[in-house]
Amino acid sequence: TSDAACAQLSGQPPARADSDPPTALSLSLTDTEGGSLARTARSPALVVYVMDAMPAKEFAEVLTLMEEDLFKLVEVRHLVKQRWTKRNKLELAAPVVCSAWHFNQVSSLVTRTILAIDDEKQRAIAIRYFVLAAMHMHRLNNFAGMLEIVAGLDALEVSRLKKSWSRAGRAWYSMHGLLRLYLTGNYKYVRRALAACSCPALPFIGCMLADLTFLEDGNDTLLADGQINVFKMHKIARVITELLSFQTAKYESKISTARDPDLLRRMELSIRFGGDLYERSAALESRAECAEIPRLEYDFDKNDEDEIEKRMKALHSHPFLLRSGTSSHIRRSASRSMSNSGQSSDELSPLRALETVSDDTSTFAGEMQASGKEADEDPFSPGCTDDAVDTLMFFSEIAASLQNPVNGIKIKDRRWMLKTFPKCFVGSEAVTWAVDNLGLETREEATELLQHLVEHNLLEHCCREHDFKDKHLFYHFTSSGVRARKTATGWIRNHGKRKKALEKIHNAVKPKADAPPSPS
Repeated sequence: TSDAACAQLSGQPPARADSDPPTALSLSLTDTEGGSLARTARSPALVVYVMDAMPAKEFAEVLTLMEEDLFKLVEVRHLVKQRWTKRNKLELAAPVVCSAWHFNQVSSLVTRTILAIDDEKQRAIAIRYFVLAAMHMHRLNNFAGMLEIVAGLDALEVSRLKKSWSRAGRAWYSMHGLLRLYLTGNYKYVRRALAACSCPALPFIGCMLADLTFLEDGNDTLLADGQINVFKMHKIARVITELLSFQTAKYESKISTARDPDLLRRMELSIRFGGDLYERSAALESRAECAEIPRLEYDFDKNDEDEIEKRMKALHSHPFLLRSGTSSHIRRSASRSMSNSGQSSDELSPLRALETVSDDTSTFAGEMQASGKEADEDPFSPGCTDDAVDTLMFFSEIAASLQNPVNGIKIKDRRWMLKTFPKCFVGSEAVTWAVDNLGLETREEATELLQHLVEHNLLEHCCREHDFKDKHLFYHFTSSGVRARKTATGWIRNHGKRKKALEKIHNAVKPKADAPPSPS
């Protein structure tokens, strides 16, 4: 049945049609032996199970596949006459109701995952993790999943934790504030993004349900003369057609991560605890402690529509999204020294890496072991990887982040030795950007990473005379198709003509050898 299928996809047990849907907090989960799980606080190792098991990108992809399967069950008959609000809604609109359950469950899991961590530093890491997961969902055009995580972070019990947000950093707080704007203004930013994005995409069904409710309640089905209100029917059909149009494209070609239907259940098993959520939040950070922390500010103006639109368009190439791949580059260097230093593999666990790498939010445990490559082999070289296409895509993403109009490097026309080099950047500035934004520890690592972009023909020296170096050298992206040119105006352009004119004048005034001397 459709309700059983929806319950399986959303991680909820099938409920009776005449009962209210169970919430995430009231779910009675059982262990493998059938016994009820005690509502006791779990150890920190269990609390961070999901973060310790998969990177934020993989977490976002698994949730996206889960929500895609749930969204494809929605049909026209589930969206008419506000069937999702009726008493027997599980019979009339099971996929829509399960979508709402899923939204509330994920939001609650995000909130309780953060509150279940006692250590302030680990809570800050969890905040960064979920903000990064929301960014990956935005990049996948999964607006439903993105808003689920944003709503969980925006809960009062989490948003009041000033010490944890301060420790997470202003950049991550501002990023959450930018994503939070998608929930405001009658979802105007969601509507604009859906109109401009390309499929596959997952719309936020709550936005469409709000439109359908407004059309149903605000317009009579029959006019005063007894005729059918065709305008109302046309508007309803337009909203439903627009919503269901996103069911055609699939994420299978865009996501390589396997489906994991038990993800939410494992999260439930790892973070269950009793008591009121606000009391738990107050126990972590009291009101007096929060009052001592200065008010956090965004790094953008919430009233500047143009700046907000610019930042939202630049989210797809934000450098935060690249930290998983660049961190694996760091892991290779660490793995080479493990045998020499006698360091255990546990010390390179994902959360350990999050603590040692400044502002890093991705997890990458076991990447070297899973790749099956030798320590001395460079998996980023053009002919070394098993999947050269994925490697090229990764470095293309780095090139796109370098050109990000908000968070990228400064690209402009520059002059050197009477020549103008259009749309270029300085090598040393790019190295500084990579260290600051990609979580790299040394400038040598950043230079090595950017050299791979040269080897993959994504950027080059303006005069094609150098590899990538941490010096004041000019580089440009090969996609721009620019080359060094002479100055279009000024003395350089007319140098040849002026030289010939000066020679002509010089020859005209030069005295001839056989000419008689001029009288004194």
